[in-house]
Amino acid sequence: MTANMSKIGMYAAGATIALAVFGGGCSGPKTELFNPETYKGPVGNVVLSSKGETMLYLRNIDSGGYMTVNTKSAKLKLPIGKYDLFDYTSTVQGRDGKTWVLSGGPADPMKPIAFDVTLTKTVSLKIGAPLTASIKVTQKGNKTVNMDLVMLGSGGDKCQIFQGDGSSTPPGFVVMSKTRKALMSGKFQYG
Repeated sequence: MTANMSKIGMYAAGATIALAVFGGGCSGPKTELFNPETYKGPVGNVVLSSKGETMLYLRNIDSGGYMTVNTKSAKLKLPIGKYDLFDYTSTVQGRDGKTWVLSGGPADPMKPIAFDVTLTKTVSLKIGAPLTASIKVTQKGNKTVNMDLVMLGSGGDKCQIFQGDGSSTPPGFVVMSKTRKALMSGKFQYG
């Protein structure tokens, strides 16, 4: 079977994996690249908390159509209407000179981030930085624990950070006692 899939999102939730196929899939609508400069209808303003060049993957609830929107700044224009944000990618140049990619979406993939665009009010879409990092710890047997790094964006969106060249160094961690003594340190492993 051949499918024109413009976007595939895979999300893990515990032991269950949900595969969501958006836009242009086997039976879904085609995804359009929205260009505000050529659009003739009424538009409203959206300001992103995420900085850098950003690509949003949206569904216009009113029309049922899917679209991607690219912006090189934190400001963009969208047609008036109700939207669901399924995911986004922001690319920034770090102080270290490296290109960094922040990829994110709703914390619950079955509940996209909803927002309304109107003529009269600028929408502030809180996604991406600043990030909050936390560690999810689960016990595995008597002497083993799993530690997962969880990063949430400013609107509660789930995020991942990658180096733009595809390489990525896992972040480190330090386990501290209640008295702030370092008990153990290491690096997270991907996979």
